[in-house]
Amino acid sequence: MDISNIKLIFTNKVAIITVLLTVLWISTDVSQRLVNEPKQNSRSSNVLDVKAFFLPNVPMQTAAQIKQAYKKYRTEVASVPAPLSGMTAAEQSQQTGELPALFVGEHKLVLKAIVHNEQQRSALMQITNIKDKSLRVEKFNDLGDVYGFQLQVINNTQVQLSKQNVNERQLITLTMYKLEQKKT
Repeated sequence: MDISNIKLIFTNKVAIITVLLTVLWISTDVSQRLVNEPKQNSRSSNVLDVKAFFLPNVPMQTAAQIKQAYKKYRTEVASVPAPLSGMTAAEQSQQTGELPALFVGEHKLVLKAIVHNEQQRSALMQITNIKDKSLRVEKFNDLGDVYGFQLQVINNTQVQLSKQNVNERQLITLTMYKLEQKKT
């Protein structure tokens, strides 16, 4: 903007009225916010009238009648102890091939992730203690030991666990998930 445009604004009656109204509006707004607001927001003016809510007292006879009426809809649940979902040592030594989980002793191992960085690859496994049902996630390095098995990362979703038993070598491919083969 040059000086001629500024002179034109100050000589134009509509522009002068607009500027005056804007200045008046701004000054009114500022005065209301700074002067009146502390009075409106004081804590004493925001006191809520809170009343306690009491549940109705039901006489014992009525409560007994209600329980009796609903008794026919209730079923008795017999407490059945949860079976130990583990394997015997003989069954554990027979585990081979591609599996979603591996049982070793009192632990169940499930592959959760394969992690790559510049130096090495690692596998994250969820380990469930079968007896006390506790869970934890552990990190095992490629070519490291996993409960007596040697771990080798195959790809982003599989690891191979190998162990030399008395008369044979046990090879297990632990997978995060199993891909379904399309039927043709």
